[in-house]
Amino acid sequence: MQFFLSLITDNPAIRMVQLAVLGAAALAIYLVFYTTRDILLRTKSFLYQITSILLVAGFPIAGFLAYLLIRPASTVRQRDMEATLKKLVEEKAEGLIAKEAHKTTFNAPNTAPVEQPEEIAVP
Repeated sequence: MQFFLSLITDNPAIRMVQLAVLGAAALAIYLVFYTTRDILLRTKSFLYQITSILLVAGFPIAGFLAYLLIRPASTVRQRDMEATLKKLVEEKAEGLIAKEAHKTTFNAPNTAPVEQPEEIAVP
């Protein structure tokens, strides 16, 4: 612990600068880790992942804001879920349409048999 305290100067003005640089470095590291985690969840494109991470690592604040503008709107998992739900809804709709068509084709309305008039014998 004494070693780390010896790195900080006794001059208050320089100490403030040192602490500001330390805070900026911690923020930059956090932004790179956040971006890495986020882009891995949002796309499978290796080139897009590397570009996003390097953008934020090279330009921490401006790069992170640019990343927020260009990142995919939803995660891979969300897109898969939406595609599955859409497929299920379409299959259900097709099933209901087919069921209705089957009903109307093969189930004629109930009608009573029509009686034929008896023939009258002529003498």
